[in-house]
Amino acid sequence: FNPPKANVEIHKMLKKESGINDPFMKDKDEQITFSSKIISYLGINPYDDSIQNLKHLLALAAYGNGLDPLVLGYNLNYKMLEDDVKNLKIALNDMDRFINALESGKYKYILYLLDNAGEALFDLLLSENLRVRGINILFAVKPPHETDITLNDFARIGGDLSRVFELKEYPIFISRNSLPNVDLIISKGLLNFEAYILNMNSFKIDVLTILKAKCSVIADYFKIPLGSYIIRLYQPIN
Repeated sequence: FNPPKANVEIHKMLKKESGINDPFMKDKDEQITFSSKIISYLGINPYDDSIQNLKHLLALAAYGNGLDPLVLGYNLNYKMLEDDVKNLKIALNDMDRFINALESGKYKYILYLLDNAGEALFDLLLSENLRVRGINILFAVKPPHETDITLNDFARIGGDLSRVFELKEYPIFISRNSLPNVDLIISKGLLNFEAYILNMNSFKIDVLTILKAKCSVIADYFKIPLGSYIIRLYQPIN
């Protein structure tokens, strides 16, 4: 049984049976409105190239993964998320390892696997900070799937369409997509993480996984409290 693949197939069936290609637009609109509000409240400057700001933007990328209404047993509570952002803590934190590798010049070209539409606003801020540091970023989005960001969503939140492509099959870690030649994959969210863990021995490339432990399976896997934020860098030995 392959949970990520089953998730994708179930959603494809839902779209086919309902005749609605993007059935969660209302949820995505709510996410985007919420994220815009939080970003305005924080007054973030993505072009500040201090290490402190980079760490803040990494933490916000993890925080954004809380914007997911479709994980079994997880309650998307906007009020609780508002409170979280005031004292954001990362339970599993490989920021320093990632930043050390970044500053060594190891990561020049990054593939960024986006997840939910609302959290992508935080991902765009992080990507702008990385671009200031001379890093090339290529985004990957899915066709309509749950509340995940699509090409249309990417455009409406201000993303640069010259730096994004749509996956024909997904998640990328179990699909037949040929990976572009990159130094690092930033992998957002549960579906991408599960697919990577199931197939990690097939990928001889560094992967930075960023997500929230929204279900007990992930919390138990990492031995952390439910609801914790995760930034974990995997560096396979070639």
